[in-house]
Amino acid sequence: MVRLWRDGIQVPRWQLAQLQPVAGELRIEENKDELLRRFLRVARLLGCTAPDLGRDMLPPLVDAAVIYIKGDRISISGFERGEMSQTYAQTWLVETVTA
Repeated sequence: MVRLWRDGIQVPRWQLAQLQPVAGELRIEENKDELLRRFLRVARLLGCTAPDLGRDMLPPLVDAAVIYIKGDRISISGFERGEMSQTYAQTWLVETVTA
């Protein structure tokens, strides 16, 4: 999985191939958001090997929406929250791997 935005700025296409993908278990579920006081879909990438087992590998995507699925590729858009509740648009490009 690679993130297509960095701090609210789109990563240039020529840099995408240089990004180091992050591996983990993708989960999308509805959770109550305490900040907005409503239920939202949240996408999380959790570590699946020690020492990161069950730990968020990246900041969760709030209000996540699956934009595209084809073959082994998935695109998910939403918002990342930074420190002090800053919100940035984010898109994850996910490539599924079968074990």
